[in-house]
Amino acid sequence: MSLRFGKSIPIATLLVGMALLGPANSAHAGFKIRITDETGVVTSHTFTYGVADPDKIDGPNSMLIATTVGDFVVLFEIGVHNSPGSPSISFLDQSANSVTNNATSSQTLKVEATSTDYAAPTAPPALTLGSALSGTVLNAGMLSAVTFDSFIGTTNGEFQTSIAAPTIGPLSATGPAAGFGDQTSTGVALLTPLFSLTNMLQATFGGRLIVTNLSGNTTLTSSPEPSTLALAGIGLPLLALGNWVRRRRSRS
Repeated sequence: MSLRFGKSIPIATLLVGMALLGPANSAHAGFKIRITDETGVVTSHTFTYGVADPDKIDGPNSMLIATTVGDFVVLFEIGVHNSPGSPSISFLDQSANSVTNNATSSQTLKVEATSTDYAAPTAPPALTLGSALSGTVLNAGMLSAVTFDSFIGTTNGEFQTSIAAPTIGPLSATGPAAGFGDQTSTGVALLTPLFSLTNMLQATFGGRLIVTNLSGNTTLTSSPEPSTLALAGIGLPLLALGNWVRRRRSRS
């Protein structure tokens, strides 16, 4: 089932926010987001940058997704990358304004993002692969078995996991209004171009559970800085989305 973008969604606002992320890259087929409902009969949908999809809008180095996969409604998933990177940082972000489990029973969601063709930064000197996760359980219920992983693919493969930061989690949170999050990092002594970045979020949602501002961030930096630099970029369109969603809810 699809959730096609329509007049009720502030498309102009979203596109302006996405445009602020920077100049557009060329069509980058190595940038993908895969969303999977892993409970029962596995249902999965892979979104590819540059490939038309009624549930997706491509922006500069970014994809905005509104979709239903299995029992999950995902509004609005945004992925952002900066391939081919810079001498100081490469990053890959995934973030959803809200994810809803429409089933009355617990369901497990997996969201994977990948981007290829990074050329920088390289090592030596040593780099830091950083991984960060955050979110909020909006309503009453429990989110459990939450994990987030960040990877480098040393041979530039999609969804490749050659070098890994320590896994975040498993975490859990019980709502309403319960925040969760953590971050990890690891050193990278040797890395040559071209390489890929991949991250993977997995979580089990209680029945009818809603999670907001569910964000995972992967950074590769030339110094051990926190993962806030890339998240600042992804926050621009999501801030506009959050304000719009809150206004809609206050009117209902």
